[in-house]
Amino acid sequence: MPRATLSLMVVLMLAGCETTPRHAASTIPPARLAASADSLTHTTIAATLHEPIVPNHNVIWTASFQLAWDALRREIGGDIDMVNQPLLADQLNQSPIDARRPLSDRWIADAGPWIRSRIHSLRRRISEQFDDSASMKLLPDENPPMSGAMFMYACMIEQLKFEHPFDDLEPEWFTLNPTDESDYATEPSFRYFGLDWYDPKSDHERALAEQIRILRHIDRTDDPMPEEDRGPSFMVELLTMSQTSRLILACVPPRQSLDATVKYVLQSIEKPNQLSLDEYKQRMQALSKDPKPDFDGDPEAFDRFLREKIYEPTNAVRELMDGESLRVPLIDFDLTQRYAALCGKPIISNHPPINGLPFADARQRVRFRLDRNGADVETEAAGTLFGGPMRHFEFTQPFLILIIDRKTNLPDVAIWVGQHELLVPSTPSPPPERDLFGEPQAAP
Repeated sequence: MPRATLSLMVVLMLAGCETTPRHAASTIPPARLAASADSLTHTTIAATLHEPIVPNHNVIWTASFQLAWDALRREIGGDIDMVNQPLLADQLNQSPIDARRPLSDRWIADAGPWIRSRIHSLRRRISEQFDDSASMKLLPDENPPMSGAMFMYACMIEQLKFEHPFDDLEPEWFTLNPTDESDYATEPSFRYFGLDWYDPKSDHERALAEQIRILRHIDRTDDPMPEEDRGPSFMVELLTMSQTSRLILACVPPRQSLDATVKYVLQSIEKPNQLSLDEYKQRMQALSKDPKPDFDGDPEAFDRFLREKIYEPTNAVRELMDGESLRVPLIDFDLTQRYAALCGKPIISNHPPINGLPFADARQRVRFRLDRNGADVETEAAGTLFGGPMRHFEFTQPFLILIIDRKTNLPDVAIWVGQHELLVPSTPSPPPERDLFGEPQAAP
């Protein structure tokens, strides 16, 4: 009995080893979606995994901002505390990455005085490790804005290519509510890749199927979540040629936060499916030869037979089976998020060079592409610290405009803007209709 068609894309994870060869330069073409994440309604680039998951919203996390923050903590010898400490700073102080795993040479992270020689050395390290630093858009300039400035920075480039590119598939819907068929009709269709209706007699399709590992396929009734929160739950690894990272896709009901969802998936795949397709076929052949059980009208016994003899073995197979499908949507973006909550607040530290400095800017950029050829990720994070408390001059409330004589300092023009009628709207209003004499017509 074939399992349900796998329509994936809820969680993507890159899990790396500790050693890696020299990386090639990024060759990712320009992204289809290139923007500031602040301008997007349904997407957030999170600085920590604590970000909540809410309906109809995307959450992107990479280790880059945390690694840059950790580098700055090492530089000053302790936590980063600020005047009016934001929650995000506390979360970053409590979530160091290098406390859980060594910093592999897939990553570069540095922080310290913003001086020409140090930035030049950082650029050289990036060029040596990734063959190129031109694609890094958040790298601090070699010339600091003022003396005494400091910086933090981290970056990573990773390419996870499939040995055999998957097939381009017919456009497919992406629904937010799999139990509501009407949701399919209201959403546009999207590009997908994968393997449709697997035919093991095809050499090409067998090569593609060998790149798919079914880590878990959980029956809805086995999911520990409440019935109303359950949905399709399966976890798949797409095998790539990368020696350093694994590409995991998991279609699971989300937990309250990205951190909880990631932990749920990682715990679920600690014991991945082990049953081979040959072993499964042997079981089914043996079952077909056994005498047919007599349930004598006992529906519970029949259900137990189906679960133990058919459903559980089927769910445990680690390979794609005849007639099954893998469909994955293409993803292609280059987004940058600014963390305004960290900016403009003087840092409180016993480390004199940073004491009193505020973050002038704090950003994270993620370039990610997932297609039939594999996954490409390029991520960087940067923070710059200089000057005093940051001031913001935003005339978003009543204000005065003056034009005065340079010699006498007396006013020639004075305008008090106390209401928005004089302001230019972001959406231009249509010109007023005019009568036969060219005069504006009064509104009806």
